[in-house]
Amino acid sequence: MFNILEKHLLKTKLLKKAIEEVLMEEQSLQKSNPYDIYGADNLAWREGGKWYGWTYSHKSNRYFFDDIGDESLINLWEIQWKWEDEQCQN
Repeated sequence: MFNILEKHLLKTKLLKKAIEEVLMEEQSLQKSNPYDIYGADNLAWREGGKWYGWTYSHKSNRYFFDDIGDESLINLWEIQWKWEDEQCQN
């Protein structure tokens, strides 16, 4: 695919070099990060005055959901991290 683009669209060497550098940087990031750099490991949202969320534990290979909600975002995450730690120790 890159060869086709290079042949027809990328006539300038400067543009070609810039794209190659971006591709190398992306490959380097993917190698240095054991998780998918494009995927989400957690999510939080505010609804009706409470914070709700979920997180994914790579250690235990499962999701942790908080469908009860909490008044504070930090409290929500502290509870979810505690659940995750407890599950990883078992």
